[in-house]
Amino acid sequence: MKHYRWSAYGLLLLICLLLDQPAVITSGQATPPLYKNPSLPIEKRVDDLVSRMTLEEKVSQMMNAAPAIKRLDIPEYEWWNEGLHGVARAGYATVFPQAIGLAAT
Repeated sequence: MKHYRWSAYGLLLLICLLLDQPAVITSGQATPPLYKNPSLPIEKRVDDLVSRMTLEEKVSQMMNAAPAIKRLDIPEYEWWNEGLHGVARAGYATVFPQAIGLAAT
């Protein structure tokens, strides 16, 4: 009798776990979002990505030290640059002198 009771509990637990699964998976794989599809035009991919972002996430990407957005699989990145001197702070780069520096020589 105890064996049947534990089997019934196991079956009930299995049913509860299966009912808790999302129903979007039909063929074993979920459809990836449009912004991750490299075969689509960049405009469609950008529109899809920006439409998925919250206002706070959009604002956070406006800084040079942009944090990661984990739910969209966007890594953190640093895009700071200084156009006055050329492409600086990105490793090896050409740095142009400032006008004030030329006047001082």
